[in-house]
Parts: sequence; C-alpha cells; structure tokens
Amino acid sequence: MKFGCCLSAGSFVPQVREGDAAIAGGDGITRSLEVVKEAGFDFVELTVRSVMNPPGGDLDALAAALQRSGLSPMAFNSFIPTDIRITGPDVDWERLNEYVAEACARVARLGGELIVFGSGGARSYPADWPAAHGWEQLVRFLGMTAEAAGRHGLSIAIEPLNKLEDNAVNSVSQGIQLAEAVGREQIRTLADLYHMEMEHEPYEVVRRYGAQLIHVHVADTGRRAPGTGDWDYAGFFQELIGGGYGGAVSIECKWESFADQAEAACRVLREAWRRAEERVD
Repeated sequence: MKFGCCLSAGSFVPQVREGDAAIAGGDGITRSLEVVKEAGFDFVELTVRSVMNPPGGDLDALAAALQRSGLSPMAFNSFIPTDIRITGPDVDWERLNEYVAEACARVARLGGELIVFGSGGARSYPADWPAAHGWEQLVRFLGMTAEAAGRHGLSIAIEPLNKLEDNAVNSVSQGIQLAEAVGREQIRTLADLYHMEMEHEPYEVVRRYGAQLIHVHVADTGRRAPGTGDWDYAGFFQELIGGGYGGAVSIECKWESFADQAEAACRVLREAWRRAEERVD
C-alpha cells in the first residue's frame, strides 16, 4: 500500500498552527516536501488551489521543487473555490468550465493522476434549492469535468463530506450513486475516515464498495494526526482490503506540528495496514 500526506497550503481544512511549515507559502513548500520525504511517505497530495495560485505565483518553481523532492504529486484536493458555484440559481457554467479545464491542465503538468472533489462550499445546495435540481447540476458538472480530466489522463474522486461541511454528498454510498449517475470512467469515489466517523457511517461500507473506490483519506479523533486519537485504523483497513481496494491512502488532518508528527503518523498507518493484512489472511 502507498501512503501519502496532504500538504496544507491552499487547503480548505483549517490548521492548528498557522505558522507551521506545512502551510507556509513561498519557501515553505520546499521544507514541507522535505518533511514528507523524511517521514517515509510514498507520495504527496497537494491542492488544486495551490496550483491555480502557486507560491510566489510561479508554477515552474513548484514543479522544480517537486522534482527535487523525488515525491510523486499523485493527488490534488481542494478543487473548486467557494466563489465558483456548482449548484443553485447562479451557476456560471462558462466560468466553471474554464476553471476546470485550466485546473486539470495544471495538475497534469505537475504529474498528478487524481483530483479530489469535495469542495463543500461550492457544491452545497443553497437554502430552498430543490435537492433534485442540485443533484442534476452535480451530474452535469462531473460530466463536464470528466471531459477535461479525460483529455489529460486524470481521474476525479467524489469525496463525501459530513453535514457540517456539505448538504449534497454525505456518505460513501451517495458518492457511489453520484458516480454511477454520471457514468464516466474518470469519475470515481473516495472514502474519508474523518467524514465517515462524523456521519457514523460503518466501516463495512468500504468493504461493500472497496473495488469502486479510487482514493482514501484518514485522520484521527478530532481530525488530528494518526496515532493521537483512538480510531481503529486496522479495522478500517481490514474492511478496505476485504473489499478489494486498490488505491492509496493519504493523511488529511490538522497538525499540531507537521514536522514533529509526520514520521510517527506514517509509521502508525503502515503498522495498522500490516495488522489488517494479517487479519484478512
């Protein structure tokens, strides 16, 4: 199993320490990549926001930093900013299409393979907007996005979010239903342990849909670093393995101190996966 780490620069996930290297701009990205590499992760997960607005405004510099690090930027999250609506009466489809096309081109330029579509602020249905209409808009958006992703060999992972962050897709089952409604090979689903715990979604769901999932996010109790809480990683991974999951796992959490916690967090996940494999065997 490949384990990665989400860098927080440009992320929609609030951080605990704003001065941490994990979310610093400019030269902070170089140090963050060093931390990920030294901690033993296999890849780094960046944000689309940081690609559309790279540190110092220089995408080439970001590409060079990634190349120097030797880390694969396999996945990118924080896809659509809040000010670009996906649902509701004020969707600007031309603007949305232009943004998606440019985002996919930039992600592909950096060597990305996957874009995570959570973006609760952009996709949540406005008050009094019929859910059926919102669902149709999501299907239209993802169909359009599949076209752009397909041109660059990318996949899109629908990320279910908890109800405090989104009112459109709140469970892995709903994510699967949405992907099936779009019916494009580029559109798949992600399982996020944090959001599953928040919604009390049983781990068994990832066994049921394991082969249909393309990516996984994890955190620990309170969305903190793995190993700092009491969530059952081995149990969660056991269900993934039993369901035939073939993707990777990224940490997406609030770090107390990224540089100090990253290595231990990576070790916790690898050990939990080893125990899960033993149980399945």
